[in-house]
Amino acid sequence: MSKVRTVGMPLKSLGKHMTRLIFPFIALFLIILVVVLVNNSDKAEIERWAVGEGYTIVSCEQTIFDTGPFWYRSRHQRIYKVVIAIPVERMIYFRMGYWGYDKEWALAQ
Repeated sequence: MSKVRTVGMPLKSLGKHMTRLIFPFIALFLIILVVVLVNNSDKAEIERWAVGEGYTIVSCEQTIFDTGPFWYRSRHQRIYKVVIAIPVERMIYFRMGYWGYDKEWALAQ
């Protein structure tokens, strides 16, 4: 009988290396999932506010550099620029806090 030579790593150590390769992808996926869920939660909260006030939302987008009328934004707060239609269109900025706390809004000047 001839011996079969394996090329590369033995199967025992291959499992350990696969875990090291898969973990960063799982972590990245979870981070992206949390960001998407928080973003959708903020937009749903803004939508509930608009419906409660009797407004119609024309557009709602998260801004990165534009802080609007807010002079300060911590790294856990997100700013949304929302255009609503009353009889006329008005722009409102929302500053949404970390995990649903610290919500406030201001009309754009």
